[in-house]
Amino acid sequence: SEHYSVEFNGVNQFLKLPSVQGVRSISMWLYKNSEQPGMANGRAVFLIDVRPVISSGYFFSHGTNMSYWTRLLIDGVEKPVAWTSLPNDTWAHVHLEATEVYSGPTVLMAAATERFDLADSSQADDISMPDSEFGCMKGKLASVYHWDRPIATSQVVTMVQGFDQWPYRGGMLSFYPLEEGSGNLVSDLTHGIQYRKYVWNGKSGVLANVPKWTLDVPLTGAWRKVEIL
Repeated sequence: SEHYSVEFNGVNQFLKLPSVQGVRSISMWLYKNSEQPGMANGRAVFLIDVRPVISSGYFFSHGTNMSYWTRLLIDGVEKPVAWTSLPNDTWAHVHLEATEVYSGPTVLMAAATERFDLADSSQADDISMPDSEFGCMKGKLASVYHWDRPIATSQVVTMVQGFDQWPYRGGMLSFYPLEEGSGNLVSDLTHGIQYRKYVWNGKSGVLANVPKWTLDVPLTGAWRKVEIL
């Protein structure tokens, strides 16, 4: 069967995920384009932003000391927590662990505040989800997870090789397969996983400005041997 990913143009498209309680780790498949329109204009682009819940809760292109994130694994291998650790123009499994838990929304592929000025962090006071084009990253996403704990390297490697076993009970807070293939809503399928089924739990993320659905997916790991209802 066909599988999908979401392609973001780096101009005005991003993914807004609803509030989750007690997040410690985030996993995803990422295709990072080497050409970033925002960076070409001298601006920062963001992969993850959880501000203002955590004032330093971002992973972005201009960061040299992103202290909120304590551990980064690329394809199951530990790397420096730095933008340059993300490979260009290829699919990679990205796993980030935070120094402490956060409870709130997550923005992927953009900044989480429409008025944030890199030179003045006091401006990062907008509690709303972003409505602007600031900080948008060009690339593709597939299979996004929130976890309530640090994940062992062996478990991350399992995801890299193909998430072909049942989820680690109690650890998964949300799971967005990004397999809808059309539209601008994506479903969190974490209800009922104790019965070895993924079922929509009533929460949906929003794809802002309707990014492109594509059949370009990772060669491993983007599909799961589980029943999705």
